[in-house]
Amino acid sequence: MVDEIVNISQPLRERYKLSMTDGVQQIFDIEYQPIKDLDALSPAGLKVAISNVNVRHELLMLVPEVFQV
Repeated sequence: MVDEIVNISQPLRERYKLSMTDGVQQIFDIEYQPIKDLDALSPAGLKVAISNVNVRHELLMLVPEVFQV
């Protein structure tokens, strides 16, 4: 479940950092490539599925192939 989405980029290209939880653990993700179903106005509580994701510096690197709303 997505708790918060924050735009962490320059104004020209949006890049989001997400705070997510499964109800027990909290994780942070970076939108590494644009994901069309993800927007800064997406509601808190948005349910997503993530599989086979790369992790760098304790951040999940989100690309369209691993992310599903």
